[in-house]
Amino acid sequence: MSVYDKNGNVLLTIYDKSGNALSKAYDKYGVEIFSGGSSEDYDEYDTEYQHAILTARNAWANAYRADDEIIPLVLTTDQHGYLSDLIAAKPHGRALYSYLSKAVNWSEASANLNLGDVCGSTYKANVLSAMQTTLAPIPIEKQINLAGNHDVQGITDNDSAMDAMFDTYFNNSAYNGNVRYQHRGFETMIDADRGIRYICIGSWDYTSGAPYYRFNISGASLEWLIDMLETVENYDIVILSHIQPSAGTFNSIYPSVDGNAHRVVIDGHIGTSSAAYNTPLHEVLRARKNKTSGTITDSAGVTHSYDFSACTSDLLCSLHGHSHVDWYNYFGGIPTVIFDSYRYDACPFYFINIDKNSSKIDVWKIGEDEQIQKYTVPFVEHVNPCTGISLNQSEVTVSVGDTVQLEPSFTTQYPDDVTYPEWRATWKSSATSVATVSGGLVTGVSEGTSIVKAFCGDLQASCTITVVT
Repeated sequence: MSVYDKNGNVLLTIYDKSGNALSKAYDKYGVEIFSGGSSEDYDEYDTEYQHAILTARNAWANAYRADDEIIPLVLTTDQHGYLSDLIAAKPHGRALYSYLSKAVNWSEASANLNLGDVCGSTYKANVLSAMQTTLAPIPIEKQINLAGNHDVQGITDNDSAMDAMFDTYFNNSAYNGNVRYQHRGFETMIDADRGIRYICIGSWDYTSGAPYYRFNISGASLEWLIDMLETVENYDIVILSHIQPSAGTFNSIYPSVDGNAHRVVIDGHIGTSSAAYNTPLHEVLRARKNKTSGTITDSAGVTHSYDFSACTSDLLCSLHGHSHVDWYNYFGGIPTVIFDSYRYDACPFYFINIDKNSSKIDVWKIGEDEQIQKYTVPFVEHVNPCTGISLNQSEVTVSVGDTVQLEPSFTTQYPDDVTYPEWRATWKSSATSVATVSGGLVTGVSEGTSIVKAFCGDLQASCTITVVT
């Protein structure tokens, strides 16, 4: 089974585990999941994109098949009309999703996540209908669809209109059990095979005279969330919402191509966070992560109690859209990841493995001119990514009143980092009466000897400073 470029050259050949080339691929039920080749639905751009999808899929599948503690997911978010044939200028969305639906073995994947903002600007029932048609080849029990602010914006008439919109999203039979909460997009789905409970947090509460997209959360919704989080079971939890409930700055992720380690830009960005909600949800999630008890007060001044001390499962991470970038941060020990938007010139699909064994989230992003970009977000924040520190000099003689600049060099866990921010180093002089140091600049104070040290976390490098008159 092969995929070809526009000139008829083989881009990728698929083999079975015995090394035989496959003409077709089937799931465990004997249903064909992929047959390769080209399609009249795609132009030259999309043929290259097909190759990227298959290459990323293979890396993703090989990783999760090697470990039962890995949860494999497919994710897109913020399509803004690109899944709809109704928008003539954006024809690729549905064709690419059709291709993806055949390339993934859905009997193995945990879920396909669609994290909201399917509508271009305001709520359009025909766009959501087109979304359902687009996703139809993906098994309904594998779909998790969330509403975004653009999907609810413009629904201002009454409660029933909002409920009808959510019924369009949450048409998944897996939601229709005893735990379904048909109000404001709060939903839960259990993947018993992978031991995961997905909790979808909505934030669109109808208030007379105010638009839904003010991120309001009712007292009843908050009680439902607390009940779900208090459930004593063996299912680990993944939080899903369009807008992240965490607070603080977010670090940019610059994925590099061809499987290299990602580069993290330390200067953060302020994302829309709990400050935009009427209830600080991050407090409840942090308490669930740490298995504590306490109370939270909602916007109406009502106090709600929670007790997570008896819970045995973990809250692994939270996944979000909305900001149209790749960002991440941590709150209360929970890794929070935001994903880029789906658009015509670079339609990102994400293959994601939540790896409980290795405590990390591996991401393969397809986009940016059909390139595959790989990055990893660890469960535990790497406050100090240094693996080594050294100084440009080990011994220096300086006169009283003169200065000398010491330059630190770092090695890091990110091999594509060619420079490292100097503010990561802290400095100390063993005898400030002899020599002082600030930012690596050493000043001679009086005759004598001092040891100046540069620190990067627990790592250090030193230089002997001799001050003469």
